[in-house]
Amino acid sequence: QKFFGGMTTTTENNTRVRARLIAYALKELIMESDRVLLMGHANPDLDCFGAALGMYRAVFELKKPVHIVMSAEKHAAVEYLYRRVNEDQDYMNILIDHKQAEEYLGPNTLLILLDVNRKVITQYPDLVEKAKNIAVIDHHRTSADSVEGVDVSYVEPFASSASEMVTELLQYMVEKLSLRSIEV
Repeated sequence: QKFFGGMTTTTENNTRVRARLIAYALKELIMESDRVLLMGHANPDLDCFGAALGMYRAVFELKKPVHIVMSAEKHAAVEYLYRRVNEDQDYMNILIDHKQAEEYLGPNTLLILLDVNRKVITQYPDLVEKAKNIAVIDHHRTSADSVEGVDVSYVEPFASSASEMVTELLQYMVEKLSLRSIEV
């Protein structure tokens, strides 16, 4: 594979039909899984964490056990939201660290990567290695070291954020989804 600099033009090829198809495929994958782990890139920012919170709500509404893998090192902008989530009774114990994620990861666990498609810059690349089922939702271009062999891949470089992409998927994944104020 060859990739050339960032001067190439990305064309918008997203349609509602594509988002709906991805949402249905992701929902099916979630329903077939025993549990779900959500993980973003190292040093997560608000887009990464926001996308994880949105996807958390969808998986929760689908009645599957779900956790967000969050390292101690995070972008300074995330601290306020991180504290709010940790202090909210509705989110008790949803944020887990590497050790807990390793224990949680089983043969039928779905790992959803958010705001990242390259294994080397995920929070914990070893979890990507160990996961049998992986989905990717990202707005960054793919490269030679993008995660391979994923079950569902929704990578749209023209999208402004991973949070935007998750929001687009939510409307097709869960009927009458009721987001909490912290997730909006």
